[in-house]
Amino acid sequence: MQSPVFFIVSPKGGQYVNNNDSIIRNVSIEEAKDVNRVGVVKSIPTAYKTVVDVGDEIIVHHNTFRITFDVKGVPVHSNSYIKDDLYFVFPEMIYMVIKPNGDKISLDPFCFVEPLVEEGADVPNIGILKYGNKFTEEIGIEEGTKVLLKDYSNYEFNFDNERLYRVRNNQLLGTC
Repeated sequence: MQSPVFFIVSPKGGQYVNNNDSIIRNVSIEEAKDVNRVGVVKSIPTAYKTVVDVGDEIIVHHNTFRITFDVKGVPVHSNSYIKDDLYFVFPEMIYMVIKPNGDKISLDPFCFVEPLVEEGADVPNIGILKYGNKFTEEIGIEEGTKVLLKDYSNYEFNFDNERLYRVRNNQLLGTC
């Protein structure tokens, strides 16, 4: 199966993720925070070139694999569901590619910022650029640089035991 414009992916490890083997955290499908955001690429689009390859892992929007309820209260797959644990993904819903060798590539217009924590709390609107992209390279913001963020740009992700914010390029206000 191959699409001219969509990626075809499967959720890595199922639709929902429990990060602790002894406690089941997601007891309700309404909780978006525990929806799996990591997919494995099964097919890439034919219409354009991409850095994503078949077999790569990708970080996607939380609604890609999410189960919701219809108006009658019946559980239904997301609008991205195809069949048999396969989903289509719009290219703009892919935030990062993780190559088999572990390399992480943020895809424009997204980068990932590590929250700056002082005295046990996140410092508002400030973080450390963890995974930049072409845009951050072009404007000279290197990974490891402290950055200033717009309000409400802390769209939180947890993967590979890291808590990161997914940030759009236009939410980076500068360096500090």
